[in-house]
Amino acid sequence: MRSYQVVPGQGGVAQQYVNLRHDAYGAAHLLAHQQLGAIALPTNPTNSQTLTLTINGNAVVITFVSAIGTTAGNVLIGASAAATAANLVALLRQPQTTTATGVALSTTNQQFVSYLSWPLSGTTVTPSSNNTLLYAPLSSFSASTTVTGASWTAQTMQLYVEPGVVYVNGTRVIFAGGSTATVTAPSSHPRIDVLTIDNTGTLAWTTGTEASSPTAPAYPANKVALCELYNVVSETALYDNENQQSGQGYISNDVRPFLGNGMNWTAFTSDLIPDADGTRNLGSGSFEWNNLYVKSGIFLNGTSISAQLNISGIAGESISAGAAVALGYYQSDGGVQYDNSAHGNFTGTGATISFTVGNNTNRLLIITLARGANSAFSASNVAVSGTNPTVVQSQATTNGTFGLLYLLAPTVASTNNIVFSGLTSGTWYYTIHSYYNVAQSSQPDASAISIDTASTTDTASISTVANGSLCFGAAWFEPNVTPSSSPGIANNIQKANTQNPGLWAGDNGNLEPAGTYTAGLTFGSSTTASSIAVSFAPATAPALAFINASSASNNLRLTSFVGFANSSVSASAALVVIVGGVFGGLSGLSYGAQYYLNNSNGSIGTSPGSNTRKVGIAISTTQMLVTNIW
Repeated sequence: MRSYQVVPGQGGVAQQYVNLRHDAYGAAHLLAHQQLGAIALPTNPTNSQTLTLTINGNAVVITFVSAIGTTAGNVLIGASAAATAANLVALLRQPQTTTATGVALSTTNQQFVSYLSWPLSGTTVTPSSNNTLLYAPLSSFSASTTVTGASWTAQTMQLYVEPGVVYVNGTRVIFAGGSTATVTAPSSHPRIDVLTIDNTGTLAWTTGTEASSPTAPAYPANKVALCELYNVVSETALYDNENQQSGQGYISNDVRPFLGNGMNWTAFTSDLIPDADGTRNLGSGSFEWNNLYVKSGIFLNGTSISAQLNISGIAGESISAGAAVALGYYQSDGGVQYDNSAHGNFTGTGATISFTVGNNTNRLLIITLARGANSAFSASNVAVSGTNPTVVQSQATTNGTFGLLYLLAPTVASTNNIVFSGLTSGTWYYTIHSYYNVAQSSQPDASAISIDTASTTDTASISTVANGSLCFGAAWFEPNVTPSSSPGIANNIQKANTQNPGLWAGDNGNLEPAGTYTAGLTFGSSTTASSIAVSFAPATAPALAFINASSASNNLRLTSFVGFANSSVSASAALVVIVGGVFGGLSGLSYGAQYYLNNSNGSIGTSPGSNTRKVGIAISTTQMLVTNIW
C-alpha cells in the first residue's frame, strides 16, 4: 500500500487523497465483512415515515419527506421504492453532504453511520461492519421503521463480501458484492471453514472438521479462497476480528491471493497438469511469453516438434498425413460451381429455348447473344420464366451485334423457358450457362468489352474485386475465320457457331486471390472480333486455408507450398503443418535425395513434376529436412 491506514475523523492532506482512495478501494476488493442484517423497503414511504438506525446504542433517525427541507436526516421520497432506497443509501454513504435528495446528518451521527458499509440491491439495504483489526468502533447495530411494508431482519450468521474483480482459472469475474450462505454453528468443537468464489461469481463455504485444535480444510480446486472463518459451539454471530466478542465466530484469516506474496515457483515439486485434457493455454494470441526454455523435447499431439517449425490453420479440403501442403483458400459451400450449359441458333425475331437448372442455391444464369449484323437488343428482348435478365455488356456495329446478360436466382430445379422475342429478324446465336453459390447482390464483380478490327487478337481484361470470383468470357468473330486459341475461355465452353459468324463462351474457373482476368480469342489471320470479360463474386467469401500442393499447374498449389501435413484431416478441420526443420511422418525416402512436388495432389518425388518446386532433402527413410525453396 502507498499510504497509511485512514480511520473516521482522521485528518489527511490533499496530496494524499488519490493514494488514499486507491489503497482503500484495492484493499476492499472481495473483502469479507461481518454482516448485520437486511433493511427491506419494498414499498415507497409516505411523508414523515421514518427509519431508525441504532448504532452502538445511539439512534440515528432518517425521515422520508416529499419536500427535502433542512432537517438533518431528511431523505427525499423518489418516484419509486427503488429510487427512494437509492436516495437513502446516498446519504448514508456521504452523511456529511447535503444534496437535493438528502440533508446531512449531525456531526455525531455522521461518525456513527461511517462505522458501517451500506450495500444496496434493488430496495434492500444490507448493512455490514467496517471494523478492522486495528480499528473496530462498531459494537452493536439494529434497525426499526414506520415505513409501511418495510422490515428489518437480523442476519448475523452470514458474511458480506465487497465488490471486486478476480480471475478464476482464466475467467475474469466481476463480482457486484453479496452475502454468503448462512453458516451453521459447530456442535461439539470449534471448526474452521473456508469461503471461496468460483468462475461464475458464486460464493460458497468449504466446511472444515470440528476439533479441539481445528485446521482449515484443503482449499477446493478451480476456486479462489477469500477468508478463513473460525466457528465456535453455540455461536450466534460472526465478527470481523477475534477480540470483538467472546464466544462468537470470527474471520481468522484474510487469504485473498492477490493481497499476498508472489508465487514461489521453487515450491513446485511435481508436474503442472491442467484440470482437463486440452482445456488450458500458456499465454494467448494477444499476450505471449517471451522465451521458452526446455531441457529436452516439446510435443504436439504426442509428436515431438523440438526440431520443427510449424503453423496451424484450417484445411480447405481433405489432406492426408505427410502430404505436401500449400496455402490456398477455403469456402464452406465449395465456392462458385458450374451446373449446366447449352448453345444454339434460331432464325427470325425470336424463339423459346428449354433449359434445365439444378436445385442448388444462390444461382446465376449467363446468356450471350450474337448476330452478324447491326441489330441492337436490350434486356426486354429476353425473358427467363417471365423475368428479364440484366445486360452486362453489349455492342452493335456494322460488323455485328454481341452482348452478355445475366440473371440471379433463376427458377430452381426445373426446366426454364428462355424466350427471345422482338429481335430484328435474322439468324441469332446464343449460349446459356448456369452456376450456383454466387452472391445475390452487387453483381457483376467487374466487366469489360472490347472490339478489334483487322487484328489477329481480341481480348478484354478486368481486375476482379472479390476473392473467388467466377471469371467468365465470351467472344464473337466474323465469318470464315477459325480461332487458334481462346485465352480465358477454358472450361465448360459452348460454341454456338465456329464460323459464319462464330460465338464462343465459357469460364476460366474461380480466381483466388482476386486479380487480373483476360478473355478473348486469337486467330491465324486478321479479322473483326469482340470479347467480353466478366466476373461474379461468390456467395461465401474465401478464407485462407491449407490445400494439397501440386506441380501440375503454375498456380497456388505450386507457388504457395509451405510444408507437410502433421496429420490426416477432412475439409474445414484444424491442421498443423510442418514448415521447417525435420519432418518425420514419411516413409520410403531415399537417403540424401532431393525431393520435388509431383503432379498428383500432395505427392512428392525425386524428379520434378510439370513445374519445378523443391520441397526438401531426405535425411533418412522416414525424415525430410524441409527446405521450401525453388
